[in-house]
Amino acid sequence: MPTMILPPPSGSSARATNAPRGNGGGTAYPSYAVAASLKNRWKSLKWPITLLVVSILLGTIGSLNILNTGNALSNVKKSSSTSSQAQVSQKMQMQRQPVSSPTITLRPASTPTPAITLTPQNTPGQPIPATTSQPTNTSPSGSTKIVSDTFARNSKNQFNWGTASDGVNRWKIDSDATVLFSTSNHQGVAIGDGYADAVIGPSVKNTMVVVSATMSDYEPMDNGDTTSIGVVLRWQDPNNWYKVFLNGSKLIIRKHVDGQAADLDSMDFTAQPGVSYTIRFRALGSMLSARAWRTGTTEPTTWMVSANDTSFSSGPAGIRLGVQGDIVASISSFTEYRL
Repeated sequence: MPTMILPPPSGSSARATNAPRGNGGGTAYPSYAVAASLKNRWKSLKWPITLLVVSILLGTIGSLNILNTGNALSNVKKSSSTSSQAQVSQKMQMQRQPVSSPTITLRPASTPTPAITLTPQNTPGQPIPATTSQPTNTSPSGSTKIVSDTFARNSKNQFNWGTASDGVNRWKIDSDATVLFSTSNHQGVAIGDGYADAVIGPSVKNTMVVVSATMSDYEPMDNGDTTSIGVVLRWQDPNNWYKVFLNGSKLIIRKHVDGQAADLDSMDFTAQPGVSYTIRFRALGSMLSARAWRTGTTEPTTWMVSANDTSFSSGPAGIRLGVQGDIVASISSFTEYRL
C-alpha cells in the first residue's frame, strides 16, 4: 500500500523531533496526526461500510435460504416421483395378477323316476296273491252288508272254511270227498277233482256279491268243461243256481235247472293262471249282471255280461269250483250285500 502523506493540522507548529523519515526523504508527521486523520476518515466511511457488510450478509443468508428451498423442493419432487412410481408399479402388479373366475357348478335337471310295476311270474301249481291290498267293497247305496270273510282265522290252517271272519256266518260245504276245502295264509283253498259248492249267509232275493280269487291254472276237465272259479246266487241245491265264472278265456253267466246247464250271456275275457281277479255279481229282480277285473286295478263302471231270467227268485250266495289234479283254487275275500 502507498504511504499516505497527510498535511499537518492547521495552526500546529509542532514538529516531530524523533519521527522517522520515509524512503523518499519526505517530511514525517507525528503519529497522533495520522490517528486523528484515520479517525475522521472512519467516521465518514463507517455507515457506508456497515451498510455494505449488512447487504453482503443479507445476500449470503438469502442465498442459503434459496438453496435450502431448492433442496426441499427437489426432495418433494423425488418423494412425489417415488410415490408415483410405487403406485404405477402396484397397478402393474395388479394387472399382472390373474383374475379368479367364479366357479360354476352345473346340476343336471331332476328327472322323475319312472314307476316300476312288478308282475309276478307264474309258478305252475302255486297261486300268486294279489299285487295290492284287497279291494274295498264299498256298500252300494241303500244296501246292507250281510256277509264278510277275509279268511283270517285264529288257527293258521284248518280243515273246511269254518266261520267267516265276520264271526256270524258259517260256510256250508256241499262236496263229496274228491274236493277238499281248507284255510291257509288268510285264503280259502280248494283242491281235488270235480265240482264243489260252498254257500254262506241267509236266503236273499235282491243281492250282490264281490269275490277275489285265483286259479293256479285253467285246463280242460274230463267232462269237457274247463277248470274255473265262480260265484253263485240264489243257490237252491247242487243242481239249481245262477253262476258267473271265469274259465281262462271267457266271462260267463250260467244257470243250472234240474241239473241242466244253460249259458245266459258271455264275453271274451283272458284270465291268466296264478293272477287274482275280482268278480262282482248282482241279482236284482229278474235281472242278472256281472263284471270282472284284475284285482288291484280300476273296476269297470259298466256291466260286462247280463241276462233276464226268472228261474230262481231267492236263495243264499256262495262259491262254485271246478278243479282237477293238482290245480288249486284260492279265495282271498268274499262280501255279500242285501239290496
